[in-house]
Amino acid sequence: MENLLLRGRYKKEKENTFFFNTGSGVSLCFQGKSLTFNLASINKPCFVYIIKDFDYNQKEKFLIDKNGELKVTFNDNKAHYIDLVKANEAIDNTLVLKSIEFNGKILKYTEKPDKFVKVYGDSSVAGYGILQHSGVPDYDTSDGVEDFCFRALYSLHFDYDIFCGSGWGVTFSPYTDPMTVGLEKYQDCLCVKNDEKWVDKKADLLLLSLGTNDFSYINQHLDQKVELERKFIDSYREFVKKEREINPNVPILMVYGTLKEDCVYPLIEKTYTELSKIFDNLYIVKLPGDNDGIDFHCHVSHHKKMAEVLMEKITSIIR
Repeated sequence: MENLLLRGRYKKEKENTFFFNTGSGVSLCFQGKSLTFNLASINKPCFVYIIKDFDYNQKEKFLIDKNGELKVTFNDNKAHYIDLVKANEAIDNTLVLKSIEFNGKILKYTEKPDKFVKVYGDSSVAGYGILQHSGVPDYDTSDGVEDFCFRALYSLHFDYDIFCGSGWGVTFSPYTDPMTVGLEKYQDCLCVKNDEKWVDKKADLLLLSLGTNDFSYINQHLDQKVELERKFIDSYREFVKKEREINPNVPILMVYGTLKEDCVYPLIEKTYTELSKIFDNLYIVKLPGDNDGIDFHCHVSHHKKMAEVLMEKITSIIR
Protein backbone atom coordinates (compact mmCIF):
# COMPACT_ATOMS: atom_id res chain seq x y z
CA MET A 1 0.00 0.00 0.00
CA GLU A 2 1.36 3.40 -0.97
CA ASN A 3 0.65 4.94 2.44
CA LEU A 4 2.92 2.53 4.33
CA LEU A 5 6.45 3.46 5.37
CA LEU A 6 8.67 0.36 5.34
CA ARG A 7 11.70 0.53 7.62
CA GLY A 8 14.96 -1.39 7.65
CA ARG A 9 15.90 -3.93 4.99
CA TYR A 10 12.88 -5.56 3.41
CA LYS A 11 11.71 -7.26 0.26
CA LYS A 12 8.29 -7.82 -1.28
CA GLU A 13 7.10 -11.04 -2.89
CA LYS A 14 3.52 -11.00 -4.14
CA GLU A 15 1.37 -9.98 -1.17
CA ASN A 16 4.04 -10.60 1.47
CA THR A 17 6.64 -8.20 2.85
CA PHE A 18 9.71 -9.73 4.54
CA PHE A 19 11.56 -7.86 7.30
CA PHE A 20 15.01 -9.06 8.20
CA ASN A 21 17.04 -6.76 10.42
CA THR A 22 16.66 -5.57 14.00
CA GLY A 23 14.23 -2.63 14.21
CA SER A 24 12.78 -3.26 10.76
CA GLY A 25 9.03 -3.07 10.21
CA VAL A 26 6.21 -0.89 8.99
CA SER A 27 4.93 2.55 10.00
CA LEU A 28 1.57 4.06 9.10
CA CYS A 29 -0.98 6.70 10.01
CA PHE A 30 -4.41 5.30 10.86
CA GLN A 31 -7.82 6.71 11.70
CA GLY A 32 -10.56 4.33 12.79
CA LYS A 33 -11.56 1.68 15.32
CA SER A 34 -9.14 -1.20 14.77
CA LEU A 35 -6.11 -2.33 12.82
CA THR A 36 -5.01 -5.98 12.46
CA PHE A 37 -1.58 -7.08 11.23
CA ASN A 38 -1.50 -10.62 9.82
CA LEU A 39 2.04 -11.85 10.50
CA ALA A 40 4.32 -14.87 10.42
CA SER A 41 7.82 -15.64 11.64
CA ILE A 42 10.29 -17.75 9.67
CA ASN A 43 12.83 -19.87 11.57
CA LYS A 44 12.17 -18.96 15.21
CA PRO A 45 9.35 -17.05 16.96
CA CYS A 46 9.75 -13.28 16.70
CA PHE A 47 9.23 -10.54 19.26
CA VAL A 48 7.61 -7.41 17.84
CA TYR A 49 6.58 -4.07 19.32
CA ILE A 50 3.68 -1.75 18.66
CA ILE A 51 4.54 1.89 19.28
CA LYS A 52 1.69 4.40 19.13
CA ASP A 53 2.23 8.06 18.27
CA PHE A 54 6.02 7.80 18.69
CA ASP A 55 5.65 7.19 22.46
CA TYR A 56 8.58 4.82 22.99
CA ASN A 57 7.96 4.57 26.74
CA GLN A 58 4.44 3.19 26.21
CA LYS A 59 5.35 0.54 23.61
CA GLU A 60 3.74 -2.92 23.78
CA LYS A 61 5.58 -6.20 23.15
CA PHE A 62 4.18 -9.32 21.48
CA LEU A 63 5.49 -12.74 20.38
CA ILE A 64 4.67 -13.95 16.87
CA ASP A 65 5.07 -17.64 16.02
CA LYS A 66 4.67 -19.24 12.57
CA ASN A 67 1.38 -17.39 12.08
CA GLY A 68 -0.33 -14.77 14.18
CA GLU A 69 -2.62 -11.77 14.29
CA LEU A 70 -1.82 -8.55 16.07
CA LYS A 71 -4.83 -6.31 16.65
CA VAL A 72 -4.60 -2.66 17.69
CA THR A 73 -7.76 -0.87 18.85
CA PHE A 74 -8.58 2.82 19.33
CA ASN A 75 -11.10 4.59 21.54
CA ASP A 76 -11.27 7.83 19.58
CA ASN A 77 -11.58 9.03 16.01
CA LYS A 78 -8.20 10.76 15.89
CA ALA A 79 -5.41 9.97 13.46
CA HIS A 80 -2.66 7.90 15.10
CA TYR A 81 0.85 6.96 14.00
CA ILE A 82 1.60 3.27 14.45
CA ASP A 83 4.97 1.51 14.28
CA LEU A 84 5.29 -2.28 14.04
CA VAL A 85 8.91 -3.10 14.92
CA LYS A 86 10.92 -6.35 14.85
CA ALA A 87 12.96 -6.79 18.04
CA ASN A 88 15.12 -9.84 17.25
CA GLU A 89 18.49 -9.78 15.57
CA ALA A 90 19.01 -10.69 11.92
CA ILE A 91 20.25 -14.23 12.46
CA ASP A 92 17.25 -15.29 14.55
CA ASN A 93 14.29 -14.94 12.23
CA THR A 94 12.51 -13.13 9.42
CA LEU A 95 9.23 -11.37 10.12
CA VAL A 96 6.59 -11.60 7.38
CA LEU A 97 3.77 -9.10 6.99
CA LYS A 98 1.08 -10.91 5.01
CA SER A 99 -1.71 -8.34 5.10
CA ILE A 100 -3.32 -5.54 7.10
CA GLU A 101 -7.03 -5.51 7.87
CA PHE A 102 -8.64 -2.40 9.27
CA ASN A 103 -11.88 -0.80 10.33
CA GLY A 104 -11.17 2.77 9.29
CA LYS A 105 -8.65 4.22 6.85
CA ILE A 106 -4.88 4.39 6.41
CA LEU A 107 -3.95 8.02 5.79
CA LYS A 108 -1.00 9.53 3.97
CA TYR A 109 2.12 9.29 6.13
CA THR A 110 3.22 12.89 6.61
CA GLU A 111 6.00 12.35 9.19
CA LYS A 112 8.51 10.69 6.88
CA PRO A 113 12.10 10.87 8.18
CA ASP A 114 14.59 12.99 6.25
CA LYS A 115 17.73 11.02 7.26
CA PHE A 116 18.72 7.39 6.72
CA VAL A 117 21.35 5.69 8.90
CA LYS A 118 22.95 2.38 7.96
CA VAL A 119 24.22 0.35 10.93
CA TYR A 120 26.60 -2.59 11.24
CA GLY A 121 26.86 -4.00 14.74
CA ASP A 122 27.42 -6.97 16.99
CA SER A 123 25.64 -8.20 20.13
CA SER A 124 25.77 -4.76 21.74
CA VAL A 125 23.51 -3.44 18.95
CA ALA A 126 21.38 -6.61 18.82
CA GLY A 127 20.42 -6.23 22.49
CA TYR A 128 21.94 -9.55 23.51
CA GLY A 129 21.22 -10.44 27.13
CA ILE A 130 20.40 -6.89 28.22
CA LEU A 131 17.13 -7.52 30.08
CA GLN A 132 18.59 -9.40 33.07
CA HIS A 133 21.73 -9.27 35.16
CA SER A 134 22.34 -13.01 34.90
CA GLY A 135 20.92 -16.08 33.23
CA VAL A 136 20.67 -17.35 29.67
CA PRO A 137 20.72 -14.84 26.77
CA ASP A 138 17.61 -16.22 25.04
CA TYR A 139 14.43 -14.63 23.65
CA ASP A 140 13.34 -13.48 27.07
CA THR A 141 16.57 -11.70 27.92
CA SER A 142 17.60 -10.16 24.56
CA ASP A 143 15.90 -7.20 22.90
CA GLY A 144 17.10 -4.99 20.05
CA VAL A 145 14.34 -2.41 20.50
CA GLU A 146 15.39 -1.73 24.11
CA ASP A 147 18.94 -1.30 22.82
CA PHE A 148 20.78 2.05 22.69
CA CYS A 149 21.12 2.09 18.91
CA PHE A 150 17.44 1.65 18.07
CA ARG A 151 16.45 4.04 20.88
CA ALA A 152 18.69 6.77 19.49
CA LEU A 153 17.64 6.47 15.84
CA TYR A 154 13.95 6.14 16.69
CA SER A 155 14.08 9.13 19.05
CA LEU A 156 15.66 11.19 16.27
CA HIS A 157 12.84 10.13 13.91
CA PHE A 158 15.40 8.81 11.43
CA ASP A 159 14.99 5.95 9.03
CA TYR A 160 17.52 3.14 9.49
CA ASP A 161 18.80 -0.30 8.55
CA ILE A 162 20.29 -2.04 11.59
CA PHE A 163 22.25 -5.09 10.41
CA CYS A 164 23.64 -6.83 13.48
CA GLY A 165 24.30 -10.25 14.95
CA SER A 166 25.70 -11.58 18.21
CA GLY A 167 29.29 -12.68 17.91
CA TRP A 168 30.01 -10.80 14.68
CA GLY A 169 33.35 -9.20 14.01
CA VAL A 170 34.94 -7.13 11.28
CA THR A 171 37.46 -9.88 10.54
CA PHE A 172 37.23 -12.72 13.05
CA SER A 173 35.44 -13.86 16.20
CA PRO A 174 35.65 -16.80 18.60
CA TYR A 175 31.84 -17.01 18.53
CA THR A 176 31.24 -17.72 14.83
CA ASP A 177 31.85 -20.76 12.66
CA PRO A 178 34.30 -20.39 11.06
CA MET A 179 36.01 -17.92 13.35
CA THR A 180 37.48 -15.94 10.49
CA VAL A 181 34.19 -14.98 8.82
CA GLY A 182 33.92 -11.21 8.31
CA LEU A 183 30.99 -8.91 7.61
CA GLU A 184 30.91 -9.48 3.87
CA LYS A 185 30.50 -13.22 4.40
CA TYR A 186 27.61 -12.61 6.80
CA GLN A 187 25.89 -10.56 4.13
CA ASP A 188 26.47 -13.15 1.44
CA CYS A 189 25.27 -16.14 3.43
CA LEU A 190 22.19 -14.31 4.67
CA CYS A 191 21.24 -13.21 1.15
CA VAL A 192 21.05 -9.52 1.91
CA LYS A 193 23.88 -8.19 -0.21
CA ASN A 194 23.54 -9.58 -3.72
CA ASP A 195 19.80 -10.34 -3.74
CA GLU A 196 18.31 -7.47 -5.76
CA LYS A 197 14.90 -8.08 -4.19
CA TRP A 198 16.12 -6.61 -0.92
CA VAL A 199 15.51 -2.87 -0.91
CA ASP A 200 18.49 -0.69 -0.02
CA LYS A 201 18.75 3.09 0.31
CA LYS A 202 21.36 5.82 0.05
CA ALA A 203 22.77 6.49 3.53
CA ASP A 204 23.25 9.85 5.27
CA LEU A 205 25.38 8.20 7.96
CA LEU A 206 27.15 4.86 8.38
CA LEU A 207 27.37 3.71 12.01
CA LEU A 208 29.84 0.95 12.93
CA SER A 209 29.71 -0.65 16.37
CA LEU A 210 32.26 -3.44 15.96
CA GLY A 211 35.56 -4.72 17.27
CA THR A 212 34.84 -6.37 20.62
CA ASN A 213 34.56 -9.87 19.15
CA ASP A 214 37.65 -9.34 17.01
CA PHE A 215 39.55 -8.40 20.15
CA SER A 216 38.27 -11.52 21.94
CA TYR A 217 39.70 -13.61 19.13
CA ILE A 218 43.01 -11.76 19.26
CA ASN A 219 43.13 -12.24 23.03
CA GLN A 220 42.88 -16.00 22.50
CA HIS A 221 45.80 -15.92 20.05
CA LEU A 222 48.29 -13.68 21.82
CA ASP A 223 51.22 -15.30 20.04
CA GLN A 224 49.84 -13.65 16.85
CA LYS A 225 48.71 -10.41 18.48
CA VAL A 226 50.66 -7.94 16.30
CA GLU A 227 49.75 -9.74 13.07
CA LEU A 228 46.06 -10.07 13.96
CA GLU A 229 45.71 -6.45 15.07
CA ARG A 230 47.23 -5.39 11.75
CA LYS A 231 44.79 -7.59 9.89
CA PHE A 232 41.86 -6.13 11.86
CA ILE A 233 42.83 -2.56 10.99
CA ASP A 234 43.39 -3.45 7.33
CA SER A 235 40.04 -5.25 7.11
CA TYR A 236 38.27 -2.31 8.76
CA ARG A 237 39.88 -0.01 6.17
CA GLU A 238 38.74 -2.20 3.27
CA PHE A 239 35.23 -2.40 4.67
CA VAL A 240 35.00 1.40 4.93
CA LYS A 241 36.42 1.72 1.41
CA LYS A 242 33.76 -0.59 -0.05
CA GLU A 243 30.96 1.19 1.79
CA ARG A 244 32.23 4.52 0.48
CA GLU A 245 32.03 3.13 -3.06
CA ILE A 246 28.29 2.64 -2.47
CA ASN A 247 27.81 5.94 -0.63
CA PRO A 248 30.66 8.32 -1.61
CA ASN A 249 32.01 10.34 1.32
CA VAL A 250 29.14 9.28 3.61
CA PRO A 251 29.95 10.31 7.20
CA ILE A 252 31.11 7.30 9.21
CA LEU A 253 30.75 7.08 12.97
CA MET A 254 32.74 4.46 14.91
CA VAL A 255 31.01 3.53 18.18
CA TYR A 256 32.67 1.75 21.08
CA GLY A 257 32.55 1.41 24.85
CA THR A 258 29.13 -0.25 25.12
CA LEU A 259 30.38 -3.19 27.21
CA LYS A 260 32.83 -1.06 29.20
CA GLU A 261 35.53 -3.14 27.52
CA ASP A 262 38.56 -1.10 28.61
CA CYS A 263 41.02 -3.55 27.08
CA VAL A 264 39.49 -3.05 23.61
CA TYR A 265 39.82 0.75 23.59
CA PRO A 266 43.45 0.98 22.38
CA LEU A 267 42.73 -1.18 19.30
CA ILE A 268 39.64 0.81 18.29
CA GLU A 269 41.37 4.13 18.93
CA LYS A 270 44.40 3.05 16.90
CA THR A 271 42.11 1.97 14.07
CA TYR A 272 40.36 5.33 14.09
CA THR A 273 43.66 7.22 14.12
CA GLU A 274 44.99 5.31 11.12
CA LEU A 275 41.76 5.45 9.13
CA SER A 276 41.24 9.17 9.78
CA LYS A 277 44.47 9.81 7.87
CA ILE A 278 42.95 8.06 4.84
CA PHE A 279 39.26 8.94 4.97
CA ASP A 280 37.52 12.27 5.46
CA ASN A 281 34.26 12.53 7.38
CA LEU A 282 35.27 9.86 9.90
CA TYR A 283 34.14 10.21 13.52
CA ILE A 284 34.34 8.27 16.76
CA VAL A 285 32.33 8.27 19.99
CA LYS A 286 32.99 6.42 23.23
CA LEU A 287 29.76 5.48 25.01
CA PRO A 288 29.39 5.21 28.80
CA GLY A 289 28.61 1.49 28.84
CA ASP A 290 28.56 -1.07 31.64
CA ASN A 291 28.85 -4.86 31.89
CA ASP A 292 25.98 -5.60 34.29
CA GLY A 293 23.89 -7.61 31.82
CA ILE A 294 24.24 -11.25 30.83
CA ASP A 295 27.72 -12.33 29.70
CA PHE A 296 29.09 -8.90 30.69
CA HIS A 297 26.84 -7.03 28.24
CA CYS A 298 25.41 -3.65 29.06
CA HIS A 299 22.21 -3.89 31.13
CA VAL A 300 19.02 -2.32 29.78
CA SER A 301 19.01 0.24 32.60
CA HIS A 302 22.07 1.84 31.02
CA HIS A 303 20.96 1.90 27.37
CA LYS A 304 18.95 5.11 27.69
CA LYS A 305 22.07 6.99 28.83
CA MET A 306 24.12 5.54 25.96
CA ALA A 307 21.36 6.47 23.50
CA GLU A 308 21.42 10.08 24.68
CA VAL A 309 25.19 10.32 24.14
CA LEU A 310 24.86 8.72 20.71
CA MET A 311 22.04 11.08 19.71
CA GLU A 312 24.12 14.11 20.62
CA LYS A 313 27.03 12.84 18.54
CA ILE A 314 24.88 11.94 15.52
CA THR A 315 23.15 15.31 15.46
CA SER A 316 26.51 17.07 15.58
CA ILE A 317 27.46 15.23 12.38
CA ILE A 318 24.37 15.25 10.16
CA ARG A 319 21.91 17.79 11.54
